[in-house]
Amino acid sequence: MGKLYVSLALKMPGKGHWVEDTDSFWYGKTMEGGYAFVLVDAAKGTCGSASNHAKLAVAYNKARGDDVKLLKVPFEEFGYGEDRKNIEFAADGLHWKYSLDSYVCKNNGKDVQWWQEPQ
Repeated sequence: MGKLYVSLALKMPGKGHWVEDTDSFWYGKTMEGGYAFVLVDAAKGTCGSASNHAKLAVAYNKARGDDVKLLKVPFEEFGYGEDRKNIEFAADGLHWKYSLDSYVCKNNGKDVQWWQEPQ
């Protein structure tokens, strides 16, 4: 039922996810048109965007050849990889990697189970 009403509630925070071996965590929050991801440094008491959502959507669109709206990427959770220089996510039954430096998104072709927590 929550997903039915998610578009009506804005800035609703999701579950927090600690970034391995750091004092940081990230969470998603609802925004008009989709989700935004926030990175929090608990030790410093700071927070900011976990990625440039517009560039991520454009890169994913280019990699897939499909149309993705600005903040509407096809995932609600992700994992950091390689010293937080990449984010990895599952979408369309595939494993994707997005470079936070080069803004390039590519399909790694791995099974989506690579990061999902057991239910």
